[in-house]
Order: sequence, then structure tokens, then C-alpha cells
Amino acid sequence: MTFPVNTDNKKLIKILRRMRRYNPIPMQKKYGTGYRQMPLKSVIEDPNFKDSAHSYYVQATDMCAYLLRQKIKPNSIMGSKSRRNLFLKLMPILCKEASSNDPYGIVWLQKSPEGFYTLWKESYT
Repeated sequence: MTFPVNTDNKKLIKILRRMRRYNPIPMQKKYGTGYRQMPLKSVIEDPNFKDSAHSYYVQATDMCAYLLRQKIKPNSIMGSKSRRNLFLKLMPILCKEASSNDPYGIVWLQKSPEGFYTLWKESYT
């Protein structure tokens, strides 16, 4: 089950339903180039949208995403280097196995010209 923030509901439902049928995943470099077809099988229900004001888990996820964003592209509020590096305090709890291409385990996504989400890497170190 997924519990996303209550935003862009129709779009997210459409993406998730498409990924249940068609979900191309790029091959790892050690296996060559190309894609594997891996439709989602473990997500059996449409997303359960939640208002972040009513969910500590969604608030914690929002904070992690915000700290990552500030590491990549800091705004004036997080201008000092020490505040920009608050994301690094999360290192002990990050799931680094999620992506072998990223030191923090982040799986980067980008919308392809065909309308599907694919892996993408942005330099932020």
C-alpha cells in the first residue's frame, strides 16, 4: 500500500495503474544495456491519499525530501553549508541498497518522451 500526500491524485493513480501493466526498468551496467519489463505486483490497491498535517510518517518523508532538495539546490533559508548538509545526518537510516548508482541509495526518475518514468541521475555531490 502507498500513502502519498494528498496532491495530484488522478495523475498518481494513472501512473501507478500503468506501472502494473508496463514498467520498463533499465538494466544494471554489469548486465549490459537495455530494459527489463517488470510490472508492479506487490502494490495491490490504489494510493491512499493523506493530508500530511494528519500523518507523522508523511511529515517525516516530506522532511527527508526537503533536506535532499536543499542539499541539491539550496534556497536562501538553508544558505549556510552546515544547514545544507543536514541531509547527511540521515545517512545511518538511508536504504543505500535501493540504488547502486547513488551513494545515498536514491533512485532518480525522469519522464521519458513516451510518457513513462525512467531512471535519471543528477550530479549533486
